[in-house]
Amino acid sequence: MVRERKGKVRVVYKNFMVHPDVVMDAHLAGCAANLQGKFEQFKNAYWKDGYGAYTQSRDPSKIGKEALIKIGA
Repeated sequence: MVRERKGKVRVVYKNFMVHPDVVMDAHLAGCAANLQGKFEQFKNAYWKDGYGAYTQSRDPSKIGKEALIKIGA
């Protein structure tokens, strides 16, 4: 693929959040981080401190609006 594109490859990252109560907030937070040039840092922090913590505890507050604000700060 890289040879066909002469070394130019576009990477598109897509979030696959399936929780209907938090999907839009997480999406918008990722967009805001990207506009600030900090998407990679936000994504890593969210999957570690947000969704990762949620999967261990099943505590919905780990992926809620307040959690996103803390992660993004």
